[in-house]
Amino acid sequence: MKILIIGAGEVGYHLSAELVRENHDVVIVEPDSERIQRVAESRDVMVVQGDGTRQKVLEEAGIAHCDMLIAVTNSDDVNILACMIAREFGVKTKIARVRDHELSDPDSVLNPARIGIDLMIHPELEAAREIIRLIRHPSATEVSEFFDGRVELLGVRVTKDSPALGKTLIDLGRRFTDLPYRIVAIARREKTLIPKGDQRLEQDDQIYVVTRREALQEVFKVVSSENRVNRDLMILGARRVGILVAQGLRQYSDISVKLVDPNPENTQRAAKLLPGVLVVEADGLDIDVISAEGLIDMNVFIACTDNDENNIVTSLVARHLGVPRTITLVEKRFYLPIIKTLGLEVAVNKHLLTSNAILKYIRHGKVLSFSQIRGINAETIVYSVEPNAKITRKPLESLDFPDGSILGAIHRGNEFLIPTGKTQVRAGDEALIFYLPEVRNKLNNWFN
Repeated sequence: MKILIIGAGEVGYHLSAELVRENHDVVIVEPDSERIQRVAESRDVMVVQGDGTRQKVLEEAGIAHCDMLIAVTNSDDVNILACMIAREFGVKTKIARVRDHELSDPDSVLNPARIGIDLMIHPELEAAREIIRLIRHPSATEVSEFFDGRVELLGVRVTKDSPALGKTLIDLGRRFTDLPYRIVAIARREKTLIPKGDQRLEQDDQIYVVTRREALQEVFKVVSSENRVNRDLMILGARRVGILVAQGLRQYSDISVKLVDPNPENTQRAAKLLPGVLVVEADGLDIDVISAEGLIDMNVFIACTDNDENNIVTSLVARHLGVPRTITLVEKRFYLPIIKTLGLEVAVNKHLLTSNAILKYIRHGKVLSFSQIRGINAETIVYSVEPNAKITRKPLESLDFPDGSILGAIHRGNEFLIPTGKTQVRAGDEALIFYLPEVRNKLNNWFN
């Protein structure tokens, strides 16, 4: 498939790598010469320097022969216009990253369906939803949904009091035979492991558990001794993400939210948008001021200003003051690997969330979705299993499935299965696989 990407920022740069790895023919249009050089030196793609809304530039990039256009610049106007131009050239699929989520409202004159955009991704809304999911699961460092939310992935830390500490996966399977769950990845110090049955869990392991939604709480008790409660929250930053998070939390009567921002214009606007939410004008970087606003009594501190460094510093202050849980919004991807080293718990990156949302939408062959797991070197993929595929020939325990990969869940008809060694995959199943990136090419042979 020939894919034209407009914008070589964080999202475009990341997407290009993933799409090339899937053997797509990728062209990138970008006006900035430094970004063009960065892409040209590190990606096997065609690059065209220019404005993604100029017809001649798009024609030079081959828009007339493209199957898909993905517009991910920092400008809503550019992204929308590029998709509208692509429609006139007959491009089959148009995807736009748009910050103003109100454009997806059915009553909007620029509603995606009206202007021919097939998918409109809202980075701030994706980030807010991720933060809310993390808040609703108080001790989880990762929460991802699959199969329309019927299957969930939780990231949980193994503590010294965890029932799972020192146990192998086989031990846990024998002890909790009635619970539908599978440990699909382990982050141990600097390594990411896709475990086998004899893998023993150690203190401070970050384990990733997949289970059916209805069994979530019971499974959580097996792998973690932590019993946090998220009742009192402080959000630093009354910009788009902070307001969206506060709006999303208003539906939960058991959660009290305080929104803090030093800018009077931001706080006044937030107060109008958020009736019932306490909005405070205060400097979150001043430890005395933020303490006086009750930070020390909070269960959760969420730093989501527009400045990564401010978010990191204030989160560290919150940890220093004993706040049990911090969630830190970071724009720059290079901060993600060092967040835990700095002593912080969870970082949310809207560029990565945007990339994952786009990749999940793109269906190619028998691959139904693809995404990365935040914070570790592991990925997920959902295959539609073809008749006579290698994976269907024997029960899982009898297959020599590639090292570094594991089958986490199966969607079969109206059922959602967490497989065991006795499970045999069938044609027509949708199979959720967790794997290390270097194993990806081996997996295709098992499902095609």
